[in-house]
Amino acid sequence: MKIHIYDGTFDGFLTACGLLMGDCRDFDIQCAGREDEQEGLFDRRETVTTDIKESLNMKNLIFRSAGAKGLNMIMWAFLSEIKGIEKDILNYINFASEHGQGVNSSIADSRVNPVFRASEKSAGEAHRLKGFLRFIEAAPGKFCAEMNPCHNILVPVARHFASRMSGLDWVIHDTLRGITAVYVKGELQFKKAESVEFGESEIRERDFEKMWRAYFKAMAITERENNGLQRKLVPKKYRKNMTEFKSY
Repeated sequence: MKIHIYDGTFDGFLTACGLLMGDCRDFDIQCAGREDEQEGLFDRRETVTTDIKESLNMKNLIFRSAGAKGLNMIMWAFLSEIKGIEKDILNYINFASEHGQGVNSSIADSRVNPVFRASEKSAGEAHRLKGFLRFIEAAPGKFCAEMNPCHNILVPVARHFASRMSGLDWVIHDTLRGITAVYVKGELQFKKAESVEFGESEIRERDFEKMWRAYFKAMAITERENNGLQRKLVPKKYRKNMTEFKSY
């Protein structure tokens, strides 16, 4: 099997897709540094050099064949990081290039369904985190938040908060992947970081957290408590970073 290794970026992935368009031979696409993949005895690995022009050509091709909906679905599916999703996306692109935008109505088709389901998972988690993410004031005017999502959705989540918290400086740390979104003086940057020193929170921040938890507790109606519904709406994996579920 010939394995095309890309640099982990969406542009790098689309460059690899451009090289493999219409190819039905035995191949695979993998992200560089992926530790869960095993190399077979007869596998040949080929590093793909990211080409921004080729990536743009692929985006235009996808847009013409699958429309904005298809391109958006591919981007969310790519962020899912589900094993084998790269090859699923390439199959979808090949299918769309042959049949046009009608492919988006063929959700049950084996060349569409894996991409559709992966995009639903990552987009859904990003939507939840827009409501679940909690910032603390690590220093006067400096806010930080932690998250550990199943999917690689830091970029869309950070862009959401950049448009809604544009007057503040903040950092969002994806602790699972060791990457951060840093928003300072209106500029958003993404950086590698194994950890983020939040510093000692201000007393008023601690007081605010206590008031928030007190409000959360006071608003609860014991007789109408529904732990099953609460777990469905706010899964436990998100609670450790949510102020109202913390205990000190």
